Amino acid sequence: MQWGPYNSIKAIMVYHASRYERVAIAARANPAQARLGYLVAGTFMMLGILDALSTNLALEAGAYEVNGFMRWLQEVLGPFWVVPKLMLQALVAAMIVWSPNRPTIFIMVLTSAWIASVVMTNFILATVL
Repeated sequence: MQWGPYNSIKAIMVYHASRYERVAIAARANPAQARLGYLVAGTFMMLGILDALSTNLALEAGAYEVNGFMRWLQEVLGPFWVVPKLMLQALVAAMIVWSPNRPTIFIMVLTSAWIASVVMTNFILATVL
């Protein structure tokens, strides 16, 4: 077998993937971390649904979408823009449940706090505009 740059990068990727898989298995084996993973994933999904609802309310009140990608989805898909948004959220939630390790939980708690602030802003805009 020839060891070129592709093979060494591939070997590095396989090594890190198998290492991360071991971390995920250990995290799922810890009942407290597994429950926390489900809690964070569920919260993340609920916030995604609230984000979609509050965004629609704010848009109806006269606000505009700041996120360029979401704005493009809204233009292309109309009211069905929420489908790819929630599918992506579900994928991330599944990843949280698959590997509820501490760094993942920490990052997703921060992300959920940020999404909660977006939801609050959307509801405020919907009532003020």
